[in-house]
Amino acid sequence: MNKRSRFQSYFPILYYMGEFFVILFSTEIMLYWTYTAWSNLNSFFIGFWFLVSILFKSHSLGRGIKNRKLVKSTFRSLFFFSGSIAIINMLFFNMQFQFFTITIAIGLFYFLILSYRLFVNFVLGRYRAFGGNILNCMIVGVNSHGLDLYNEILKYPELGYRAYGIFGFKKRPAKKSLNFPFLGKLMNLSK
Repeated sequence: MNKRSRFQSYFPILYYMGEFFVILFSTEIMLYWTYTAWSNLNSFFIGFWFLVSILFKSHSLGRGIKNRKLVKSTFRSLFFFSGSIAIINMLFFNMQFQFFTITIAIGLFYFLILSYRLFVNFVLGRYRAFGGNILNCMIVGVNSHGLDLYNEILKYPELGYRAYGIFGFKKRPAKKSLNFPFLGKLMNLSK
């Protein structure tokens, strides 16, 4: 049985709480600019956004996710949300908005959600680079693949992987030019 770490338990909750404050802030700004009051529709939109966000698993920020991929997935969920809200509005509410108002509202919401997700990804990378949410790796094989993997792990600490050296199947390699920690033979690991 795989026990969940503290990070795996708390991160989704903290992520969605942060997203809640972002959408609440953007809603308040939109209401202020349009001189309207809070209504049940605002609560419906916020609840529907959380449903879409959970459906698209937006809290699952993998190790080494590129900003381009994060922007693409964020826009996919935002376009799905916007399209669904437009269809729901046409079918049930038939509310009409001024073009300028809806453009500012959508632009603000898109900008704030995208900024929040990019910021969380950046903070998560820094957290892993400085020792949080680490996965220790065992590299087996003193060849070009093992050395490349070891060097990649050292080169990108923000991915959260750590390796103390390389295990081999034979004795220490004869080449003195190889500069890496040799941890011993794999057969001797259990001793």
